[in-house]
Amino acid sequence: MFETLLQAFSLAFSWLNAVTIVWGTLLGIIIGALPGLGPTLAVSLMITVSLKMPADTALILLGAVYAGSVYGGSISAILINAPGTPGSAATTFDGYPMSRQGKAGVAMGLSVTSSLIGGIFSVICLILFAPIIAAFSIQFGPPELFMLSMCGLTIIAVVAKTALRRGLIAGGIGLMMSFFGQDLMTGQSRFDFGLLHLEAGLPFIVGLVGMFAASQAITLSERKGSISKMGKVTEGGVREGVRQTFKYPVTLLKSSIIGTIVGAVPGAGISAANFLAYMETIRKSKDPGSFGKGNPEGVVACEASNNAVMGGSLIPTLTLGIPGNATTAAFLGGVMIHGLRPGMDLFSTNASVTYSLFIGLILANICFFLVGLVAINWFSKITLIRNEFLVPMILLLCIVGCFALNNKFADIILCLVFGVLGYFFKKYNFPVIAIILGMILGPIGERGFHQSLMMSKGSYLIFFTRPISLVLFLLMVLVLISQFLMPYWDKFKESKIKETLGQDQDD
Repeated sequence: MFETLLQAFSLAFSWLNAVTIVWGTLLGIIIGALPGLGPTLAVSLMITVSLKMPADTALILLGAVYAGSVYGGSISAILINAPGTPGSAATTFDGYPMSRQGKAGVAMGLSVTSSLIGGIFSVICLILFAPIIAAFSIQFGPPELFMLSMCGLTIIAVVAKTALRRGLIAGGIGLMMSFFGQDLMTGQSRFDFGLLHLEAGLPFIVGLVGMFAASQAITLSERKGSISKMGKVTEGGVREGVRQTFKYPVTLLKSSIIGTIVGAVPGAGISAANFLAYMETIRKSKDPGSFGKGNPEGVVACEASNNAVMGGSLIPTLTLGIPGNATTAAFLGGVMIHGLRPGMDLFSTNASVTYSLFIGLILANICFFLVGLVAINWFSKITLIRNEFLVPMILLLCIVGCFALNNKFADIILCLVFGVLGYFFKKYNFPVIAIILGMILGPIGERGFHQSLMMSKGSYLIFFTRPISLVLFLLMVLVLISQFLMPYWDKFKESKIKETLGQDQDD
Protein backbone atom coordinates (compact mmCIF):
# COMPACT_ATOMS: atom_id res chain seq x y z
CA MET A 1 0.00 0.00 0.00
CA PHE A 2 2.84 2.38 0.86
CA GLU A 3 4.50 1.73 -2.51
CA THR A 4 1.19 2.35 -4.28
CA LEU A 5 0.73 5.71 -2.57
CA LEU A 6 4.33 6.65 -3.34
CA GLN A 7 3.76 5.88 -7.03
CA ALA A 8 0.49 7.83 -6.95
CA PHE A 9 2.20 10.91 -5.49
CA SER A 10 4.97 10.69 -8.03
CA LEU A 11 2.41 10.51 -10.86
CA ALA A 12 0.25 13.36 -9.51
CA PHE A 13 3.21 15.70 -8.98
CA SER A 14 4.93 15.01 -12.30
CA TRP A 15 5.36 18.19 -14.36
CA LEU A 16 2.88 17.01 -17.03
CA ASN A 17 0.13 16.25 -14.53
CA ALA A 18 0.82 19.40 -12.49
CA VAL A 19 0.40 21.56 -15.61
CA THR A 20 -2.70 19.55 -16.58
CA ILE A 21 -4.29 20.25 -13.18
CA VAL A 22 -3.74 24.00 -13.57
CA TRP A 23 -5.06 24.42 -17.10
CA GLY A 24 -7.82 21.85 -16.59
CA THR A 25 -9.06 23.69 -13.49
CA LEU A 26 -8.93 27.08 -15.23
CA LEU A 27 -10.86 25.72 -18.21
CA GLY A 28 -13.39 24.14 -15.87
CA ILE A 29 -13.96 27.44 -14.03
CA ILE A 30 -14.56 29.27 -17.31
CA ILE A 31 -16.99 26.65 -18.64
CA GLY A 32 -18.76 26.38 -15.29
CA ALA A 33 -19.27 30.15 -15.10
CA LEU A 34 -21.05 30.22 -18.47
CA PRO A 35 -24.79 29.62 -17.90
CA GLY A 36 -26.02 26.51 -19.67
CA LEU A 37 -22.70 24.69 -20.07
CA GLY A 38 -21.56 23.13 -16.79
CA PRO A 39 -19.54 20.08 -15.70
CA THR A 40 -21.23 17.47 -17.92
CA LEU A 41 -20.38 19.35 -21.10
CA ALA A 42 -16.89 20.19 -19.77
CA VAL A 43 -16.03 16.55 -18.97
CA SER A 44 -17.54 15.33 -22.25
CA LEU A 45 -15.45 17.78 -24.27
CA MET A 46 -12.26 16.83 -22.44
CA ILE A 47 -12.71 13.11 -23.16
CA THR A 48 -11.79 13.76 -26.79
CA VAL A 49 -8.79 15.87 -25.72
CA SER A 50 -7.56 13.12 -23.37
CA LEU A 51 -7.64 10.25 -25.88
CA LYS A 52 -3.89 10.21 -26.56
CA MET A 53 -2.85 11.04 -22.99
CA PRO A 54 -1.53 8.48 -20.49
CA ALA A 55 -4.31 7.05 -18.30
CA ASP A 56 -3.22 8.92 -15.16
CA THR A 57 -3.00 12.28 -16.99
CA ALA A 58 -6.35 11.71 -18.68
CA LEU A 59 -8.15 10.96 -15.40
CA ILE A 60 -6.49 13.91 -13.66
CA LEU A 61 -7.59 16.20 -16.51
CA LEU A 62 -11.20 14.99 -16.27
CA GLY A 63 -11.12 15.38 -12.47
CA ALA A 64 -9.64 18.91 -12.63
CA VAL A 65 -12.20 20.06 -15.19
CA TYR A 66 -14.98 18.51 -13.09
CA ALA A 67 -13.85 20.26 -9.89
CA GLY A 68 -13.26 23.62 -11.58
CA SER A 69 -16.59 23.66 -13.42
CA VAL A 70 -18.60 22.79 -10.30
CA TYR A 71 -17.06 25.76 -8.48
CA GLY A 72 -17.29 28.01 -11.55
CA GLY A 73 -21.08 27.88 -11.52
CA SER A 74 -21.15 29.96 -8.34
CA ILE A 75 -19.42 32.93 -10.01
CA SER A 76 -22.29 33.84 -12.33
CA ALA A 77 -24.83 32.73 -9.68
CA ILE A 78 -23.50 35.30 -7.21
CA LEU A 79 -22.67 38.13 -9.60
CA ILE A 80 -25.56 38.10 -12.12
CA ASN A 81 -28.13 35.73 -10.54
CA ALA A 82 -27.56 33.26 -13.38
CA PRO A 83 -26.31 29.87 -12.07
CA GLY A 84 -23.60 28.57 -14.36
CA THR A 85 -24.51 25.00 -13.37
CA PRO A 86 -27.72 23.39 -12.04
CA GLY A 87 -25.92 22.75 -8.75
CA SER A 88 -25.44 26.50 -8.18
CA ALA A 89 -29.14 27.36 -8.44
CA ALA A 90 -29.67 27.67 -4.68
CA THR A 91 -26.53 29.82 -4.37
CA THR A 92 -28.40 32.63 -6.11
CA PHE A 93 -30.86 32.97 -3.22
CA ASP A 94 -28.34 34.61 -0.88
CA GLY A 95 -25.27 35.15 -3.07
CA TYR A 96 -26.94 37.54 -5.49
CA PRO A 97 -28.60 39.66 -2.75
CA MET A 98 -25.13 40.08 -1.22
CA SER A 99 -23.91 41.39 -4.59
CA ARG A 100 -26.85 43.79 -4.66
CA GLN A 101 -25.72 45.02 -1.23
CA GLY A 102 -22.20 45.71 -2.48
CA LYS A 103 -20.78 42.57 -0.85
CA ALA A 104 -19.85 40.63 -3.97
CA GLY A 105 -16.28 40.11 -2.77
CA VAL A 106 -17.47 38.72 0.57
CA ALA A 107 -19.92 36.37 -1.16
CA MET A 108 -17.21 35.14 -3.54
CA GLY A 109 -14.86 34.58 -0.61
CA LEU A 110 -17.55 32.54 1.16
CA SER A 111 -18.16 30.56 -2.01
CA VAL A 112 -14.57 29.68 -2.86
CA THR A 113 -13.68 28.71 0.72
CA SER A 114 -16.82 26.61 1.24
CA SER A 115 -16.26 24.94 -2.13
CA LEU A 116 -12.68 24.06 -1.15
CA ILE A 117 -13.73 22.53 2.18
CA GLY A 118 -16.69 20.63 0.73
CA GLY A 119 -14.63 19.33 -2.18
CA ILE A 120 -11.69 18.13 -0.08
CA PHE A 121 -14.04 16.60 2.49
CA SER A 122 -15.74 14.53 -0.21
CA VAL A 123 -12.43 13.39 -1.73
CA ILE A 124 -11.24 12.25 1.71
CA CYS A 125 -14.51 10.31 2.06
CA LEU A 126 -13.92 8.87 -1.40
CA ILE A 127 -10.47 7.66 -0.35
CA LEU A 128 -11.44 6.30 3.07
CA PHE A 129 -15.02 5.12 2.81
CA ALA A 130 -15.71 4.35 -0.85
CA PRO A 131 -16.60 0.66 -0.37
CA ILE A 132 -18.84 1.35 2.67
CA ILE A 133 -20.79 4.26 1.15
CA ALA A 134 -21.08 2.45 -2.18
CA ALA A 135 -22.58 -0.57 -0.41
CA PHE A 136 -25.16 1.71 1.22
CA SER A 137 -26.02 3.62 -1.97
CA ILE A 138 -26.63 0.41 -3.90
CA GLN A 139 -29.53 -0.34 -1.54
CA PHE A 140 -31.45 2.58 -3.03
CA GLY A 141 -33.73 0.70 -5.38
CA PRO A 142 -36.82 2.06 -7.17
CA PRO A 143 -39.01 2.26 -4.00
CA GLU A 144 -36.34 4.23 -2.14
CA LEU A 145 -35.77 6.59 -5.08
CA PHE A 146 -39.53 7.22 -5.35
CA MET A 147 -39.79 8.04 -1.65
CA LEU A 148 -36.65 10.17 -1.85
CA SER A 149 -38.24 12.23 -4.63
CA MET A 150 -41.46 12.60 -2.63
CA CYS A 151 -39.44 13.81 0.37
CA GLY A 152 -37.77 16.34 -1.88
CA LEU A 153 -41.13 17.63 -3.06
CA THR A 154 -42.27 18.16 0.53
CA ILE A 155 -39.46 20.70 0.77
CA ILE A 156 -41.77 22.92 -1.29
CA ALA A 157 -43.86 23.31 1.87
CA VAL A 158 -40.77 24.54 3.72
CA VAL A 159 -39.62 26.82 0.91
CA ALA A 160 -43.02 28.46 0.51
CA LYS A 161 -44.18 28.43 4.12
CA THR A 162 -45.31 32.04 3.81
CA ALA A 163 -47.27 31.17 0.62
CA LEU A 164 -47.94 27.43 0.84
CA ARG A 165 -50.62 27.43 -1.85
CA ARG A 166 -48.40 29.22 -4.38
CA GLY A 167 -45.54 26.89 -3.54
CA LEU A 168 -47.64 23.79 -4.18
CA ILE A 169 -48.98 25.23 -7.44
CA ALA A 170 -45.43 26.04 -8.57
CA GLY A 171 -44.26 22.53 -7.61
CA GLY A 172 -47.15 21.03 -9.58
CA ILE A 173 -46.18 23.09 -12.62
CA GLY A 174 -42.62 21.79 -12.29
CA LEU A 175 -43.91 18.20 -12.16
CA MET A 176 -46.05 18.81 -15.25
CA MET A 177 -43.01 20.13 -17.10
CA SER A 178 -41.08 16.96 -16.19
CA PHE A 179 -43.76 14.83 -17.89
CA PHE A 180 -43.20 16.33 -21.34
CA GLY A 181 -41.74 13.95 -23.92
CA GLN A 182 -41.61 10.17 -23.98
CA ASP A 183 -43.06 8.06 -21.18
CA LEU A 184 -40.12 6.74 -19.18
CA MET A 185 -41.51 3.19 -19.13
CA THR A 186 -43.44 2.73 -22.39
CA GLY A 187 -41.61 5.17 -24.65
CA GLN A 188 -44.92 6.63 -25.81
CA SER A 189 -44.88 10.35 -26.63
CA ARG A 190 -46.94 12.66 -24.44
CA PHE A 191 -47.52 16.41 -24.21
CA ASP A 192 -45.33 17.06 -27.25
CA PHE A 193 -48.08 18.97 -29.13
CA GLY A 194 -46.81 17.47 -32.38
CA LEU A 195 -43.45 19.22 -32.03
CA LEU A 196 -40.45 17.00 -32.73
CA HIS A 197 -38.24 18.99 -30.37
CA LEU A 198 -40.47 18.14 -27.41
CA GLU A 199 -40.43 14.37 -28.00
CA ALA A 200 -37.34 14.11 -25.82
CA GLY A 201 -38.92 16.30 -23.12
CA LEU A 202 -38.20 19.81 -21.97
CA PRO A 203 -34.40 20.20 -21.62
CA PHE A 204 -33.80 20.78 -17.92
CA ILE A 205 -30.68 22.91 -18.32
CA VAL A 206 -32.44 25.10 -20.91
CA GLY A 207 -35.31 25.55 -18.46
CA LEU A 208 -32.93 26.34 -15.62
CA VAL A 209 -31.02 28.94 -17.65
CA GLY A 210 -34.27 30.51 -18.84
CA MET A 211 -35.94 30.58 -15.41
CA PHE A 212 -32.93 32.06 -13.64
CA ALA A 213 -30.69 33.82 -16.14
CA ALA A 214 -33.00 35.04 -18.93
CA SER A 215 -35.68 36.10 -16.44
CA GLN A 216 -33.03 37.99 -14.48
CA ALA A 217 -32.00 39.82 -17.65
CA ILE A 218 -35.63 40.92 -18.11
CA THR A 219 -35.76 42.08 -14.49
CA LEU A 220 -32.48 44.00 -14.80
CA SER A 221 -33.73 45.70 -17.96
CA GLU A 222 -36.38 47.43 -15.82
CA ARG A 223 -33.78 48.92 -13.48
CA LYS A 224 -31.33 51.73 -13.93
CA GLY A 225 -27.74 51.64 -12.73
CA SER A 226 -25.87 48.42 -11.98
CA ILE A 227 -26.35 45.20 -9.98
CA SER A 228 -24.66 46.72 -6.92
CA LYS A 229 -27.10 49.25 -5.53
CA MET A 230 -24.29 50.54 -3.29
CA GLY A 231 -22.30 51.84 -6.28
CA LYS A 232 -19.16 49.99 -5.14
CA VAL A 233 -17.76 46.50 -5.44
CA THR A 234 -17.45 45.34 -1.86
CA GLU A 235 -18.03 46.07 1.76
CA GLY A 236 -15.15 44.12 3.22
CA GLY A 237 -13.72 41.79 0.62
CA VAL A 238 -12.62 38.30 -0.21
CA ARG A 239 -10.53 37.97 2.94
CA GLU A 240 -13.54 38.84 5.05
CA GLY A 241 -15.52 36.19 3.14
CA VAL A 242 -12.84 33.60 3.88
CA ARG A 243 -12.92 34.51 7.59
CA GLN A 244 -16.73 34.48 7.77
CA THR A 245 -16.85 30.96 6.32
CA PHE A 246 -15.32 29.52 9.47
CA LYS A 247 -18.02 31.15 11.63
CA TYR A 248 -20.32 28.34 10.47
CA PRO A 249 -18.40 25.10 11.21
CA VAL A 250 -21.56 23.06 11.85
CA THR A 251 -23.12 24.20 8.56
CA LEU A 252 -19.87 23.45 6.71
CA LEU A 253 -19.67 19.92 8.10
CA LYS A 254 -23.38 19.13 7.76
CA SER A 255 -23.60 20.45 4.19
CA SER A 256 -20.45 18.57 3.18
CA ILE A 257 -21.94 15.35 4.57
CA ILE A 258 -25.26 15.96 2.77
CA GLY A 259 -23.46 16.63 -0.50
CA THR A 260 -21.28 13.53 -0.21
CA ILE A 261 -24.17 11.18 0.65
CA VAL A 262 -26.56 12.59 -1.95
CA GLY A 263 -23.78 12.45 -4.54
CA ALA A 264 -23.22 8.77 -3.75
CA VAL A 265 -26.90 7.93 -4.37
CA PRO A 266 -27.25 7.18 -8.11
CA GLY A 267 -29.77 9.46 -9.77
CA ALA A 268 -30.19 11.90 -6.87
CA GLY A 269 -28.09 14.59 -8.56
CA ILE A 270 -26.10 17.67 -7.63
CA SER A 271 -29.15 19.95 -7.69
CA ALA A 272 -30.91 17.90 -5.02
CA ALA A 273 -27.91 18.18 -2.68
CA ASN A 274 -27.72 21.95 -3.19
CA PHE A 275 -31.37 22.47 -2.24
CA LEU A 276 -31.41 19.90 0.58
CA ALA A 277 -28.41 21.50 2.31
CA TYR A 278 -29.95 24.96 1.92
CA MET A 279 -33.31 23.87 3.32
CA GLU A 280 -31.68 22.03 6.23
CA THR A 281 -29.73 25.18 7.10
CA ILE A 282 -32.93 27.25 7.07
CA ARG A 283 -34.70 24.65 9.21
CA LYS A 284 -32.01 24.77 11.90
CA SER A 285 -31.48 28.52 11.78
CA LYS A 286 -32.60 30.79 14.60
CA ASP A 287 -33.38 33.47 12.00
CA PRO A 288 -34.90 31.69 8.97
CA GLY A 289 -36.43 34.94 7.68
CA SER A 290 -32.96 36.30 6.86
CA PHE A 291 -32.36 33.67 4.17
CA GLY A 292 -32.96 34.83 0.63
CA LYS A 293 -31.93 38.35 1.65
CA GLY A 294 -28.15 37.94 1.71
CA ASN A 295 -27.41 35.57 4.60
CA PRO A 296 -23.76 34.40 4.37
CA GLU A 297 -24.66 31.02 5.90
CA GLY A 298 -26.89 30.29 2.89
CA VAL A 299 -23.92 30.67 0.53
CA VAL A 300 -21.76 28.46 2.76
CA ALA A 301 -24.38 25.67 2.87
CA CYS A 302 -24.99 25.67 -0.87
CA GLU A 303 -21.38 25.74 -1.99
CA ALA A 304 -20.06 23.21 0.55
CA SER A 305 -22.72 20.68 -0.50
CA ASN A 306 -22.34 21.57 -4.17
CA ASN A 307 -18.66 20.64 -4.33
CA ALA A 308 -19.02 17.72 -1.92
CA VAL A 309 -21.23 16.00 -4.51
CA MET A 310 -18.18 15.67 -6.74
CA GLY A 311 -16.35 13.14 -4.55
CA GLY A 312 -19.56 11.44 -3.47
CA SER A 313 -20.73 10.86 -7.03
CA LEU A 314 -17.42 9.20 -7.93
CA ILE A 315 -17.87 6.57 -5.19
CA PRO A 316 -20.43 4.36 -6.98
CA THR A 317 -18.90 5.31 -10.35
CA LEU A 318 -15.43 3.98 -9.60
CA THR A 319 -16.31 1.10 -7.27
CA LEU A 320 -19.48 -0.26 -8.89
CA GLY A 321 -19.59 1.27 -12.35
CA ILE A 322 -22.85 3.06 -11.47
CA PRO A 323 -22.65 6.79 -12.34
CA GLY A 324 -23.98 9.04 -9.59
CA ASN A 325 -25.07 11.69 -12.13
CA ALA A 326 -24.75 12.73 -15.77
CA THR A 327 -21.27 14.16 -15.27
CA THR A 328 -19.89 10.98 -13.73
CA ALA A 329 -21.53 9.00 -16.54
CA ALA A 330 -19.33 10.99 -18.93
CA PHE A 331 -16.41 10.52 -16.52
CA LEU A 332 -17.00 6.75 -16.52
CA GLY A 333 -16.85 6.78 -20.31
CA GLY A 334 -13.45 8.50 -20.09
CA VAL A 335 -12.23 5.87 -17.61
CA MET A 336 -13.30 2.95 -19.82
CA ILE A 337 -11.92 4.52 -23.01
CA HIS A 338 -8.46 4.22 -21.43
CA GLY A 339 -8.91 0.50 -20.82
CA LEU A 340 -9.76 0.80 -17.12
CA ARG A 341 -12.70 -0.99 -15.55
CA PRO A 342 -14.60 0.14 -12.44
CA GLY A 343 -14.47 -2.17 -9.45
CA MET A 344 -11.70 -3.86 -7.52
CA ASP A 345 -9.41 -3.73 -10.55
CA LEU A 346 -9.11 0.04 -10.11
CA PHE A 347 -8.04 -0.43 -6.48
CA SER A 348 -5.66 -3.33 -7.10
CA THR A 349 -4.07 -3.62 -10.56
CA ASN A 350 -4.46 0.10 -11.36
CA ALA A 351 -4.32 1.40 -7.80
CA SER A 352 -1.51 3.89 -8.49
CA VAL A 353 -3.50 5.49 -11.33
CA THR A 354 -6.67 5.62 -9.21
CA TYR A 355 -4.97 7.19 -6.20
CA SER A 356 -3.17 9.69 -8.43
CA LEU A 357 -6.66 10.77 -9.53
CA PHE A 358 -7.67 11.27 -5.87
CA ILE A 359 -4.55 13.34 -5.19
CA GLY A 360 -5.20 15.28 -8.39
CA LEU A 361 -8.74 16.09 -7.22
CA ILE A 362 -7.39 17.53 -3.96
CA LEU A 363 -4.83 19.59 -5.90
CA ALA A 364 -7.55 20.80 -8.29
CA ASN A 365 -9.63 22.03 -5.34
CA ILE A 366 -6.62 23.89 -3.97
CA CYS A 367 -5.95 25.28 -7.46
CA PHE A 368 -9.44 26.76 -7.93
CA PHE A 369 -9.22 28.20 -4.40
CA LEU A 370 -5.99 30.04 -5.26
CA VAL A 371 -7.35 31.16 -8.64
CA GLY A 372 -10.52 32.36 -6.93
CA LEU A 373 -8.60 34.39 -4.36
CA VAL A 374 -6.53 36.09 -7.05
CA ALA A 375 -9.34 36.74 -9.52
CA ILE A 376 -12.31 37.45 -7.24
CA ASN A 377 -11.80 41.22 -7.18
CA TRP A 378 -11.80 41.22 -10.99
CA PHE A 379 -14.90 39.04 -11.12
CA SER A 380 -16.65 41.30 -8.60
CA LYS A 381 -16.34 44.31 -10.90
CA ILE A 382 -19.09 42.74 -13.01
CA THR A 383 -21.54 44.09 -10.43
CA LEU A 384 -20.56 47.66 -11.42
CA ILE A 385 -21.34 47.20 -15.12
CA ARG A 386 -24.38 49.24 -16.05
CA ASN A 387 -27.49 47.15 -16.70
CA GLU A 388 -27.94 48.40 -20.27
CA PHE A 389 -24.60 46.74 -21.10
CA LEU A 390 -24.97 43.74 -18.79
CA VAL A 391 -28.42 42.61 -19.98
CA PRO A 392 -27.32 41.93 -23.60
CA MET A 393 -24.24 40.09 -22.29
CA ILE A 394 -26.38 37.84 -20.06
CA LEU A 395 -28.83 37.10 -22.88
CA LEU A 396 -25.95 36.36 -25.25
CA LEU A 397 -24.45 33.88 -22.75
CA CYS A 398 -27.87 32.25 -22.32
CA ILE A 399 -28.35 31.91 -26.07
CA VAL A 400 -24.84 30.60 -26.74
CA GLY A 401 -24.96 28.20 -23.79
CA CYS A 402 -28.37 26.77 -24.70
CA PHE A 403 -27.49 26.42 -28.38
CA ALA A 404 -24.21 24.69 -27.50
CA LEU A 405 -26.08 21.91 -25.68
CA ASN A 406 -27.61 20.28 -28.76
CA ASN A 407 -26.90 22.75 -31.58
CA LYS A 408 -30.65 23.36 -31.91
CA PHE A 409 -32.26 26.73 -32.54
CA ALA A 410 -35.39 25.47 -30.75
CA ASP A 411 -33.44 25.44 -27.45
CA ILE A 412 -32.93 29.19 -27.80
CA ILE A 413 -36.69 29.70 -28.24
CA LEU A 414 -37.41 27.51 -25.20
CA CYS A 415 -34.86 29.43 -23.13
CA LEU A 416 -36.56 32.73 -23.92
CA VAL A 417 -40.01 31.24 -23.22
CA PHE A 418 -38.78 29.97 -19.85
CA GLY A 419 -37.28 33.40 -19.22
CA VAL A 420 -40.62 35.15 -19.72
CA LEU A 421 -42.37 32.53 -17.53
CA GLY A 422 -39.74 32.94 -14.83
CA TYR A 423 -40.12 36.72 -14.94
CA PHE A 424 -43.88 36.53 -14.32
CA PHE A 425 -43.53 33.82 -11.66
CA LYS A 426 -41.14 36.06 -9.72
CA LYS A 427 -43.30 39.13 -10.27
CA TYR A 428 -46.35 37.43 -8.78
CA ASN A 429 -44.40 35.75 -5.94
CA PHE A 430 -44.54 32.16 -7.14
CA PRO A 431 -41.33 30.46 -5.90
CA VAL A 432 -39.22 29.44 -8.90
CA ILE A 433 -37.32 27.04 -6.63
CA ALA A 434 -40.48 24.91 -6.36
CA ILE A 435 -40.75 24.66 -10.16
CA ILE A 436 -37.11 23.62 -10.42
CA LEU A 437 -37.57 20.99 -7.68
CA GLY A 438 -40.54 19.57 -9.55
CA MET A 439 -38.53 19.33 -12.78
CA ILE A 440 -35.59 17.68 -11.01
CA LEU A 441 -37.51 15.14 -8.96
CA GLY A 442 -40.34 14.35 -11.37
CA PRO A 443 -38.43 11.85 -13.58
CA ILE A 444 -36.76 10.22 -10.54
CA GLY A 445 -40.10 9.72 -8.81
CA GLU A 446 -41.97 8.56 -11.90
CA ARG A 447 -39.37 5.96 -12.85
CA GLY A 448 -39.11 4.72 -9.27
CA PHE A 449 -42.90 4.48 -8.93
CA HIS A 450 -43.44 2.40 -12.07
CA GLN A 451 -40.46 0.14 -11.46
CA SER A 452 -41.57 -0.45 -7.86
CA LEU A 453 -45.05 -1.53 -8.96
CA MET A 454 -43.52 -3.87 -11.54
CA MET A 455 -41.34 -5.39 -8.80
CA SER A 456 -44.31 -5.88 -6.46
CA LYS A 457 -46.79 -6.92 -9.19
CA GLY A 458 -48.95 -3.89 -8.50
CA SER A 459 -48.81 -3.91 -4.69
CA TYR A 460 -48.27 -0.52 -3.02
CA LEU A 461 -47.02 -2.25 0.14
CA ILE A 462 -43.53 -2.31 -1.36
CA PHE A 463 -43.14 1.36 -0.37
CA PHE A 464 -43.79 0.57 3.30
CA THR A 465 -42.16 -2.83 3.79
CA ARG A 466 -38.60 -1.82 2.88
CA PRO A 467 -36.76 -0.12 5.79
CA ILE A 468 -35.17 2.81 3.95
CA SER A 469 -38.36 3.55 2.01
CA LEU A 470 -40.42 3.45 5.23
CA VAL A 471 -38.05 5.82 7.03
CA LEU A 472 -38.24 8.28 4.12
CA PHE A 473 -42.05 8.07 4.16
CA LEU A 474 -42.20 8.78 7.89
CA LEU A 475 -39.81 11.69 7.43
CA MET A 476 -42.05 13.11 4.70
CA VAL A 477 -45.14 12.84 6.92
CA LEU A 478 -43.28 14.48 9.80
CA VAL A 479 -42.24 17.44 7.63
CA LEU A 480 -45.80 17.97 6.37
CA ILE A 481 -47.34 17.72 9.83
CA SER A 482 -44.76 20.13 11.24
CA GLN A 483 -45.66 22.72 8.60
CA PHE A 484 -49.35 22.61 9.54
CA LEU A 485 -48.57 22.74 13.27
CA MET A 486 -45.99 25.53 12.95
CA PRO A 487 -48.52 28.44 13.10
CA TYR A 488 -50.01 27.03 16.32
CA TRP A 489 -46.51 26.59 17.76
CA ASP A 490 -45.64 30.20 16.89
CA LYS A 491 -48.81 31.43 18.60
CA PHE A 492 -48.01 29.30 21.66
CA LYS A 493 -44.49 30.78 21.88
CA GLU A 494 -45.83 34.33 21.51
CA SER A 495 -48.35 33.77 24.30
CA LYS A 496 -45.64 32.35 26.57
CA ILE A 497 -43.36 35.31 25.84
CA LYS A 498 -46.15 37.78 26.61
CA GLU A 499 -47.00 35.85 29.78
CA THR A 500 -43.36 35.94 30.89
CA LEU A 501 -43.06 39.65 30.14
CA GLY A 502 -46.26 40.29 32.10
CA GLN A 503 -44.90 38.43 35.12
CA ASP A 504 -41.66 40.42 34.99
CA GLN A 505 -43.57 43.71 34.96
CA ASP A 506 -45.64 42.60 37.96
CA ASP A 507 -42.45 41.76 39.87
